[in-house]
Amino acid sequence: MAYMIEVILFQAMFLGLYYILKKETFFNYNRLYLLTTSLLSYVLPFIKLEVFKTDISNVNVVNMLPTVFIGDNTQDVVNSTNADLFIWYWWYIPLLVSIIMLLMFITKLYKINKLIKRNEIIDKETYKIVVIENSDDTFSFFKWIFMGDQLKEEERNIVLQHELIHVKQKHSLDLLFFEIQRVICWYNPLVYQYQKEIKSLHEFIVDKQMIQNTGKQNYCKNMLTQLFKAPELSFVNTFYKKSLIKKRIAMITKKESKSTARLKYAFIIPVMMGMLFYTSCKSKKIVVDKNENQSNELIIQQNLYEDVPFADIENSAVFPGCEEVEDLKKCFSKNVNKFIAKNFNIGLAEELGLVGVQKMAAMFKIDTNGKVTDIRVKGEQQELKDEFIRTLEGLPQMESATQNGKKVNMLFSLPLMFRVKGKKDDSSK
Repeated sequence: MAYMIEVILFQAMFLGLYYILKKETFFNYNRLYLLTTSLLSYVLPFIKLEVFKTDISNVNVVNMLPTVFIGDNTQDVVNSTNADLFIWYWWYIPLLVSIIMLLMFITKLYKINKLIKRNEIIDKETYKIVVIENSDDTFSFFKWIFMGDQLKEEERNIVLQHELIHVKQKHSLDLLFFEIQRVICWYNPLVYQYQKEIKSLHEFIVDKQMIQNTGKQNYCKNMLTQLFKAPELSFVNTFYKKSLIKKRIAMITKKESKSTARLKYAFIIPVMMGMLFYTSCKSKKIVVDKNENQSNELIIQQNLYEDVPFADIENSAVFPGCEEVEDLKKCFSKNVNKFIAKNFNIGLAEELGLVGVQKMAAMFKIDTNGKVTDIRVKGEQQELKDEFIRTLEGLPQMESATQNGKKVNMLFSLPLMFRVKGKKDDSSK
């Protein structure tokens, strides 16, 4: 989810710059820009440049520790509610929509294939003409040029020249590239905008070449008087489309941009530098390795611990006894959870008359002296919050975290969940 938010953010920034560049008549440059930046948006989040990494000696980064589960049946409660719902909503529903989008895409391909199978084909050396019966539709898809048999001879020649440029320029590849993105990233509105912009560019590119042969006046007149129909397929190139006519004529009659206007493309450098600065400086997450032969949970007696990401820091705080362990972060997480599970007095909840699942969350800091400080707890019962604070204050002194040879503070977030059995709780089973 975080990755796709970054992709959408980067595409929004690239498109923002494109709205400056699209005013120029460098259509091929703009085509390359749209294709390249769309792809870069998916790659940039993975690029981390050392030169942009900042010294975080004085920066506090919150590190999520695994939830401490106390009690025999807590795992069942968690698995039957939050975990299953989360997996369903965030994986299966998007996947289901992608499958639907894929089926729609296949349907479009099927329609094109049906046109090829059912109509006359004129085979040329580098392309094929499909003559559609009782139609004046015109469009192209890769090497296939579809032309209705009701077109007049004069119209047919212009359409053929027009669509041949689409074929030679391989514009269908561009549209297919964005169509695939629509299937996978259907929830990204900017993919649709990218595809819309690239389709407009294709027409501008073709128009620019066409007016060299037919002249601006005749070509514009033809567009205004002969608005051919075209199928609504998002990945085919159509000769005439009403919504684009005005823009195309505006571009045809527009004065050629000066060569110095190409300098505007240099704006992409600071934009990309800003993106790389962001991806290199943001907190990177490292998932604790999981043993292939074990569950991704650590079970100690009746207490359940879940492995979760640790923030990326050069040398994290070390729990006493973990100094010689290879995976310091996992050892730290395991021992903190073990300590809380052992020392937290859940009997206090019974004394308060509470039943069922109880949840709390704490945030604390291990300072440069290795001591636990600045403890804050969120919960409903003040007595339980005080008990959580007391338990955390009992954590032993540790080796402080270091970054670039300097001691740094580390902020931790620690959720706690336990179940209190009682008459009310038992009756709900």
